Amino acid sequence: HLPGGPNAVRDMALNQDEIGKLLRRLRVHGLETRPSRMDPTIMVRERWAADQRNCAHWLHLKLLTGARGGEVRQMRWKDIYTGSDNGAVWRIPADHSKNGHAHEIPLARQAVAVLNERGLGRTGDRASRALVFPQTSDPQQPIKDFKRSYHTLCKAAGLDRSGGPRHVQAHDLRRTFSAQLGAMSRDDDETPRYTREFRGILLNHRTEANASSVTARHYDPNEYLPAKRKALQVWADFLDTEILGVEPIARERRIA
Repeated sequence: HLPGGPNAVRDMALNQDEIGKLLRRLRVHGLETRPSRMDPTIMVRERWAADQRNCAHWLHLKLLTGARGGEVRQMRWKDIYTGSDNGAVWRIPADHSKNGHAHEIPLARQAVAVLNERGLGRTGDRASRALVFPQTSDPQQPIKDFKRSYHTLCKAAGLDRSGGPRHVQAHDLRRTFSAQLGAMSRDDDETPRYTREFRGILLNHRTEANASSVTARHYDPNEYLPAKRKALQVWADFLDTEILGVEPIARERRIA
């Protein structure tokens, strides 16, 4: 249970130090860590390494897009549109969205790079499997969860998994995405003010409580797409430059 009792509302968001620890771990895709007991068979070792890579890509896309974990796990290649001159877009259909509303997420260059590692630019890979995160035993079904790999990855990153106040859960990345965007907002041309309402649009947070607002009633995905694209690219570049201290990707990687 959460600190404060089973009915406590969780408000945990990673700080910049914790984000840095996680990102540095994700960049090596969990390959440096090895099981405490090495199985002698190569197949088991390769399966373990693949699980770590899958989990690292899943977490990285969650952090870059602000999407829900289940939405990322169910991501399909056919929902990723790369033909636009303005960049790639991930279109989440209503039946894959938790709140039943279709959602469009412009993909920052860093997100496209993660998808490239999963085969976005390899036509054969995309044709042979519909899902970005398919099960090994049944490629037509998404990976059910990453519990074991997630725990291993967080432990290797030095993040708290003890159940204390800084205990890191995967869903905290969504809250971190929103909190950090709000904290980095400025009233200038480079980084505009990301209001709570706009961040709700980025997160596809349309509930009964806010469905009657002016923004929700007149929400047009195409109208907000340029603003969402700019915000998500600013966020991804911030993670590179301010958190990791590396140069961001200069331009979209070519997609076949």
